[in-house]
Amino acid sequence: YADRGDTAKAEAAYRKAIELDPEFLPARINLAGMQEAAGDLALAIQTCEEISDLVPNNQLVHSKLAYLYTKTGNLDAALSHYQYLLDTAPQFDEEIALKIGLLYFEQENFADAEILLRRITGENPGNQHAHYYLGHTLVKTLKPEEAAQAFQAVKTDSDLFPQARIQLAFIYSQAGDMHGAQQVIQETIALRPDDVSLYHALAIVHAEKKDYQSAIAALQKAIEHDSASEDLLLYLGHLYEKAGMFNESIAAMREVLAINSNNADALNFIGYLYAERGIHLREARILIKKALAVKPDDGYILDSLGWVYYKMENYKKALTYLEQAQRLVPDDPTIAEHLGDVYTRLNKTGKALELYRRALELAPDKQAVQQKINDLEGL
Repeated sequence: YADRGDTAKAEAAYRKAIELDPEFLPARINLAGMQEAAGDLALAIQTCEEISDLVPNNQLVHSKLAYLYTKTGNLDAALSHYQYLLDTAPQFDEEIALKIGLLYFEQENFADAEILLRRITGENPGNQHAHYYLGHTLVKTLKPEEAAQAFQAVKTDSDLFPQARIQLAFIYSQAGDMHGAQQVIQETIALRPDDVSLYHALAIVHAEKKDYQSAIAALQKAIEHDSASEDLLLYLGHLYEKAGMFNESIAAMREVLAINSNNADALNFIGYLYAERGIHLREARILIKKALAVKPDDGYILDSLGWVYYKMENYKKALTYLEQAQRLVPDDPTIAEHLGDVYTRLNKTGKALELYRRALELAPDKQAVQQKINDLEGL
């Protein structure tokens, strides 16, 4: 029945076999496999647990349960079964240990993840995945120098090599060594010229140096390899805006919308840029409302819509959306400043000062906000 695709009859047959002989394992194992294939992981787990009760030391059943529990997000249960497999293995099983280490990482148990991943790399220095994930773990435990060593241990022939080098570059970048970060990425591009993520990473490094033209050039190389990437085109639009290239920024966002007309980030970005310049305000409102329909609880989009209404001098509507935005994103200085501007227009000086002071607390270098405070205090 199963071979013919008649799952209902196959399941009935398996259950009949189990009823006749509860300890007939092939029927239970095949039933669990069929349940998993049908996407009913809860039933598959139940069936496997029943098998485990009958044969508690069966390695294959523990392995299957560990896999199923991982897929369903029950990481504690998955760890329990993987740990059993590791403890009962005739010798240290680095593949199982790696799975345990990754589950520890996912649970943010970085201390135990580090211990296990170090053991794997100690016993087998050639395990590229262990070096790579050890690097990520050491970043989380604030050991950047050791993390760099782990990423450097990933060899050039590994599939993880480009990502390991990107992580190494970001470690240099966070330490303020922008030249070192750029050099690492460029050397890796020479070895892997078709890897899109490397050009993207190079663009990020250039952007951190505020070298936006070089960042744009690097990102354009990435887009040559993946012209349909919404994320790359979105980032390109942001870079153009940072470089003061307004028309190019809008054009990049229009390219995103040509791929996906419901991309909320692109819709919001264009609308907000228009609002900032006080142009095309009706179109800006339409675009941002469309973005809000996609992401109704996004504080930044609510801020954009409020800002459009502010520019349209509809301060009551602006207040409605900006208050919602500020509730959702209370620690954003721009949203606080926008709300302060609305309160100022509505002659609510006390509330305006409260919001401006909050904005200045979040971003002390905002001199324009300090001037607004001075102006209101001088009234």
